Amino acid sequence: MSSLVSVVMSVYNTPEEFLRVAVSSILNQTYRDFEFIIVNDCSNEKTTAILREYETLDSRIRLIENEVNLGLPRSLNRAIKEAKGKYVARMDSDDWSLPTRFERQVAFLEKFHDVSVLGSDFLFLVNGALRTPRRRDSMPWQIQGRLFFGCERILHPSVMIRAEVFTRDGMFYDEDYNLAEDFELWTRVCLCRKIYVLPEELVHYRISDVQASNAQKERMAEVTQRVLLKELGYLGIEPNEDEKSVHLQFVRGKQVGSVRSLNVWVERILAANRERNLYDLISFEYYVRKRQFDSALHSITHGGVTINNLRGALVAMGLALKAIRRFRIESAKRGNPYVF
Repeated sequence: MSSLVSVVMSVYNTPEEFLRVAVSSILNQTYRDFEFIIVNDCSNEKTTAILREYETLDSRIRLIENEVNLGLPRSLNRAIKEAKGKYVARMDSDDWSLPTRFERQVAFLEKFHDVSVLGSDFLFLVNGALRTPRRRDSMPWQIQGRLFFGCERILHPSVMIRAEVFTRDGMFYDEDYNLAEDFELWTRVCLCRKIYVLPEELVHYRISDVQASNAQKERMAEVTQRVLLKELGYLGIEPNEDEKSVHLQFVRGKQVGSVRSLNVWVERILAANRERNLYDLISFEYYVRKRQFDSALHSITHGGVTINNLRGALVAMGLALKAIRRFRIESAKRGNPYVF
């Protein structure tokens, strides 16, 4: 009988202490009906020995050995293609899942069939201490608008995904977006399926000095920018080089050449979404208007105070206040249908 859940994890030279905690947190789940597919992405001998040790200890573990280092998205796709479960659960090799994580996520997905990707709240684990991140909106219609600016709300190692997203829809990780493969995938999934974040802290996400070098961080920023620009294509917008620069500053809430050019750009984005009805109109305008005001304010404080910039900022502020009010009214009206 196929396992209901397929857990996929890629490992590359993870410190032993972190790796053992991560693997044990999966093996000790209260929900037991799963297979644990671990991809060893050409790790060193010590890491490889640890993985083979666990494989002999628990029959639910299936170890896949890459002959060459493939990177995370290619390794995950390889594991997913081997998966037999109804659901695919992600796990990173240096984090920790609470014992009831799978139990809660499976119960949710068995009840709410319209949700395809289910994340959870989490705690940061920093030098042994737990810290609570800023909580953001978690409804599918809210997340959809938020994803135009980034994926901070969706923690990759917290998600459980219906396998049909991969098997039927063919939406695997795009291997050209290594280091931002999750963000890129969510930007596609949210346009045709629902993503929800369970408001329960089911994962401890480790922040450590060994996670990423400066070169990796620069690469991640570059790939993330590519995703942000790719989303414009979904709206039918093909920006020139100047517009790309304006957009990347705008989505970060940073200084743009002039507030007038910022406002013109924002109206173009909103008009494109109204025409295509791609993102939820209220959620999308809410996040766009908030970021528009952030960028306008930043342009004034860092680019000089001029009459035109002040006028443009006042316009942006008024529009943002209206969008916030509509968003709050809509949030209260729709409520949370996913209480269980």
